Amino acid sequence: MWRKLSITVLLLAFFGLVILPMLAYAVGLVVIGPYEGTGGLAGYMRSIFDALINRAPSAIVLVASPLAIGVIWWLIGWLLRRGALNAAQTEE
Repeated sequence: MWRKLSITVLLLAFFGLVILPMLAYAVGLVVIGPYEGTGGLAGYMRSIFDALINRAPSAIVLVASPLAIGVIWWLIGWLLRRGALNAAQTEE
């Protein structure tokens, strides 16, 4: 169980740190146009990592959102397995 959880957390962290910023760059390229900073995708990634180091809320939300969604998904599954959500629905 812990191995599966560890792999899931690592994959979500990788998605948040690498894949999601690349997707944001690609969408921005199509919708807004070329990135005005230097270095294209590498410059965009560097600006996100610099913002993370400086604790900018927007960068933290971008990078942490896949992990947060994973935690919420896991909590819902845990509550369903315990029957906590089912018990709340039958009381109504």
